Amino acid sequence: MSVMFFDFPVSAPESYTPIDAKWHGKSSLLAVASQERRQGLPNGSVSLYTHDGEHLPESTIQRAAKPTVIQWHPTLKLLATGWESGELILWNEVTHMAYECKRMHENVACLEWSFDGSRLFSADDEGIMCIWRISKTGKATLTYDLKIDSGFTHCVAIDAGREDTSMVILGTYEKSVILADATASSSHLFTVSDKIFDITYDTDSGALKDNYEFKMSGKLFSCIEWAGPGVLVAATSENQLRIWCSDEGDTYSLSLSSERGEFIPSDIIQAISYNRANRILAATSRNGMVFMWKFQGDSFTDADSWRFLTPIELKSSLVSCHWGQNDLLLVRNETDTVSILREHIMRKHFSHNTAVVQVSSTRFVVEMHNRDSHDVDVDFTIKGLCTDGSCICVWSGQDIAVFELVKDGEVIRNAGHFKCATSVCALQGGSIFTAENNKIHIRTHQGTSKQVISLPENNNVTLLHCNGLFIAAATDTGTLGVWDLSRHEARLVSVRNRLVQQITPFHVDNVKEIAVNCSGTYVSFIATVDGNTDGSIWVWMVESDAIISQAFGVGGRFPISCQWDNVDDRLLVCETHILSSEDASPNPEVTAIFMTPESGMVVHHTMPTTPHEVGPLLGVQVPWLFFALRGKTDDGHTIKSVPMRDFIGLENADQDTKKAMLEFSYQLTVGNLDAAFKSVRAIDNSSVWENMARMCVTNKRVDVAAVCMGKLGNAASARVLREASNERELEPKVAALAIQLGMYEQAESIFKDAGRYDLLNRLYQDLGRWDDAVRIALDNDRMNLRNTYYRYAKHLEALGNLPEAIKHYELSETHTFEVPRLLFAEPAQLEEYIKKSRNKSLLKWWAQYLESTQEFEEARKYYAAADDALSLVRVYCYCEEINKARDLVKSSHSKAAAFHLAKTLEDMGEFEEAVQLFSQAESFNNAIRLAKEHGLKQQMLSLALKSTKGDMLSAAEYYESQGAYDKAVMLYHKAGRVSKALEISFQYNLFQPLAEITQSLSEDTDPELLEKASNFFLNNRQYEKAVNLMIVASRFHEALDLISKHNIFLTEEWAERMTYTKGEVDKKVRNALLTRIADICFAQGSHQLATRKFTQAGQYVNAMKSLLKCGDTNRIIFFANKCRQKEVYVLAANYLQSLNWRRDPEIMKHIISFYTKGRALDSLASFYEACAGVEIDDYQNYEKALGALNEALRSMSRAKMKDLDLQEQRVASLQQRIELIRRFVAAKQIAQEDPQEMMTQCQQLLQEREIDQAVRVGDIYGVIVEHLASQEKYSEAYDSMQDLRKRIPNVNVAYYVNMRVIEAVHNALNIPLGQGQGPVVGPDEDDIGEEIEGQE
Repeated sequence: MSVMFFDFPVSAPESYTPIDAKWHGKSSLLAVASQERRQGLPNGSVSLYTHDGEHLPESTIQRAAKPTVIQWHPTLKLLATGWESGELILWNEVTHMAYECKRMHENVACLEWSFDGSRLFSADDEGIMCIWRISKTGKATLTYDLKIDSGFTHCVAIDAGREDTSMVILGTYEKSVILADATASSSHLFTVSDKIFDITYDTDSGALKDNYEFKMSGKLFSCIEWAGPGVLVAATSENQLRIWCSDEGDTYSLSLSSERGEFIPSDIIQAISYNRANRILAATSRNGMVFMWKFQGDSFTDADSWRFLTPIELKSSLVSCHWGQNDLLLVRNETDTVSILREHIMRKHFSHNTAVVQVSSTRFVVEMHNRDSHDVDVDFTIKGLCTDGSCICVWSGQDIAVFELVKDGEVIRNAGHFKCATSVCALQGGSIFTAENNKIHIRTHQGTSKQVISLPENNNVTLLHCNGLFIAAATDTGTLGVWDLSRHEARLVSVRNRLVQQITPFHVDNVKEIAVNCSGTYVSFIATVDGNTDGSIWVWMVESDAIISQAFGVGGRFPISCQWDNVDDRLLVCETHILSSEDASPNPEVTAIFMTPESGMVVHHTMPTTPHEVGPLLGVQVPWLFFALRGKTDDGHTIKSVPMRDFIGLENADQDTKKAMLEFSYQLTVGNLDAAFKSVRAIDNSSVWENMARMCVTNKRVDVAAVCMGKLGNAASARVLREASNERELEPKVAALAIQLGMYEQAESIFKDAGRYDLLNRLYQDLGRWDDAVRIALDNDRMNLRNTYYRYAKHLEALGNLPEAIKHYELSETHTFEVPRLLFAEPAQLEEYIKKSRNKSLLKWWAQYLESTQEFEEARKYYAAADDALSLVRVYCYCEEINKARDLVKSSHSKAAAFHLAKTLEDMGEFEEAVQLFSQAESFNNAIRLAKEHGLKQQMLSLALKSTKGDMLSAAEYYESQGAYDKAVMLYHKAGRVSKALEISFQYNLFQPLAEITQSLSEDTDPELLEKASNFFLNNRQYEKAVNLMIVASRFHEALDLISKHNIFLTEEWAERMTYTKGEVDKKVRNALLTRIADICFAQGSHQLATRKFTQAGQYVNAMKSLLKCGDTNRIIFFANKCRQKEVYVLAANYLQSLNWRRDPEIMKHIISFYTKGRALDSLASFYEACAGVEIDDYQNYEKALGALNEALRSMSRAKMKDLDLQEQRVASLQQRIELIRRFVAAKQIAQEDPQEMMTQCQQLLQEREIDQAVRVGDIYGVIVEHLASQEKYSEAYDSMQDLRKRIPNVNVAYYVNMRVIEAVHNALNIPLGQGQGPVVGPDEDDIGEEIEGQE
């Protein structure tokens, strides 16, 4: 649906002229102040109106005076009116009561409510201001008044950022601006230099701040308005608006001339108003036009953020405009009219080449295709309209008017007008269908009912649509129905009940729009879900009673309307918009859909409507799509017809051709190629075949296009298609077809979508769009960038634009040969270009040209500029300037120059210098040749070593013949003749060269040579070199024998080289060799290397033994966990037990874990016994010791020792120790509860024979002594200590008894503390040794 602003005139009394009008701030109530038109009568009135402009008769105030000012309360429906007589009257719209205030003024000039509505400020031109307290009913009480010398001109309420918002700013005739509050306290703000035109307050600015002062060039202000915080819009009686952004200090203008495309002198803007809700700026002009701009940006500083809307034409000069609630715009002219502009859905309908479009609230336009249009006015507000091609029906909800087209549409006449309360109508033939609740009345043009179609109760009809001889209806409950109109009475075809619950699992509100095809077999509809338009078009297949859909919701696109063709019942056209953002462009598109019995809905094509500059879709009638325009064209048309994609060029074809083309489109869309060709086989029209080929571009049917091109007889195009068939991708083939058909934009789009920028580049070149070609090459086709520059240069050269051609030859990096070719006929110009370019290739080319003309001096200059030393030396030698050539070779270090000079010197007999220069030029074969020929032996060796192998062999043979065997061996070796080098070394006992040779020997060397070399070293007692060669020869056991015999250290490198890779030899052979290597390493102290080799041999126990020698605890733990062998676990546990496991819980865990995994439960039991001993000796913790012994007993019981007697003895010993410790622990636990029993148990324990094996005697005495001391039985405690000393001579009692207890006993018995404690024992020597070892 298309939304436009329509005007609704306010029905003011004919004898009154409106002078002011104001909207209520919270509701759609309009107050209009008027005065009597007849001269001499001062009568005036203030009336209220609805948002439709309907007058409220009970809401009128009349006085024998002219109203001067009106002002609505901020929230309440309370209107303050000021009169020329000085009266101040308040009208309460709720109670319809008028309240007069005490007369304080001669003439009320200003009225303003405070921000909170608690106070009303009134002022006059005599300088009196009054403050009134207003009740909610409208009664006024004067609270304060203020008198100044100058009269008031303006009064504006402000929010000063205080709790009391009852403050106003007043303007005076003396050009002063005053701030006043509710107590009549005032202060002078500032004075302006000119008469105050207007005062406006920005509600978003908050508290008052420092003022800005600026001047806009142009005429005087006619109106100013705030558009945003600090953004002021001003009308200056021009055809443009000025916008000033105070924060940024920027100004710009919105010009009508640029928006309308022409300058119209009467487009003088007089009033403006900005709606912050919908962001629309409205402006009215002298010639009765209303202009609008919609702001669609984020910052007001951007002039491009304003989008110009379609202007609205009213009458007379418009002097004011104001936005109200619900986006209502109030407009008043200078004579007698107040109009309300309201966004209204533009009603439209199309049928059989006839379009009906609403253009205002009471006017519509009828236009037939390619014929004149008719403007028709009705005397009611249009709510809907429809046509059947010959008649037009218009209704308001209460009235229906029918018009008839006669004389082939040239004349329109009234065919009927009657009253009928209906929400929607439809028209077919001579019948009007009116929806009245749950009934559809079929009426004549005069309103007589011919038939009534009844639907179930509570199924109110909301939508009707006629097409041909069928009508479809939809109800508010989601029921759809189709009736056949081919007979005298309408006959029901089918009804679909409860539709909204069946099409989607979401909550469907209602059916928004319906349309039936011309055969009554399909009904399309648009639905709303949860208040929002659903993103699919739905079709009810009447015959099968099934519902199918086509989704458009991807990317925020939704259907707006749907239209069926009037002739073909398969063609459905939908208009879709993007509704994702209010300010974003809707990007309208039209999608053509074919209905198929097999596949349902199949999309034929989609096209954007923006390029056609059209409005909403009206309808479809092959081959045209009809759209409404957003205003009349210069020739008076309001609709525009756009040919369908497949009918471009066939608009004027006969009906048979159109029908055949439509059938071809349908069959091609559904993929039925045979039927498609069959439908057009009889057509002999080149335009048709060309158009079908165009269709193939869209459908990407290159195979069909080949047939079409064959029918056209276009051999060149057919050849291009055959060549394009070599492409593997489809898109290049389709694009080639598009190019042959002149569809360059489509080809461009295809290449872009396929990412074939190379072909797009070539297309731009062929079309002469060189800038685009260069841009594509730079951004997306860098591979062809130089080629693009080159072809562009060729194009420019053909055009004669030589400077640009040279520039692009340079960019293509072909200027070194293209520019000389281009300028060869102009030597002077070419030389000038070469000088400026400083390109070495060009400089060299020019020098060669000069040399060819015998201009040697000039040639030398350009050779020098090109840094071409070879050419310079060649010229010097040609001119017999050898010294200059020598100097240049030395300074330039050019090999080519040195070679040329060497050849020249050779010819001159300067052989030594020639050899040197040949060497400098790295032409060593020539240098060696000269050295041999002329006996230069000293230089030959260094030359041969730098040269090729062939030169080395030649020099070696020469040295061998001369008896220089060491040099000959070196060269033979370097040249790869190792056997020859060894032969000479053996023959002449050359040890040093032989040693150097053997270092480079590998397993690929001849075994006989290796054996011979090793024997040579062995005989000469150089065992390490002999071992190395044996290893190279893979004589590993011999090497190991030699290592063992002569105690040669086995390095890690040798060990690795003697290690076979897995699978290289038999596993046993490999393991035996690894074992032998590991044994030698172990014997030599290389324990880590031994560990590795034992591991590789699979001897993990030996590997662990080697690793234990290393003492690396972390590696030992890791290795044990990795090997998972019992013996390894036990070895690792034994090693860990030798460490300080008492202070490292992790080591203790590993010991327990390893003994357990190694099934060494007897060893584990011993470890637990050791743990128990530590708990007793170090910490006296018998509870933990008891736990450890229990674990030891459990382990020992499960152990499988070979000596069963020993195992039984150990088990019995553990059980006895556990029992004794248990008794001791139990005795300690009952010390508090039963001390006597505790003493008895301790005495019994002391009588046990083997008590020392389980419990320390001192600990038992310690418990006894401490208990007796706590009972103050000091004498008995002392006796117990003495018994301890007798039982354990030289005992240190303080080791078992707390020192404080000992002191207490001695003090109680007066016995000196030094007696009876035992000897003072110094540190044990073993302990000292352990400490020293620990420090080490």
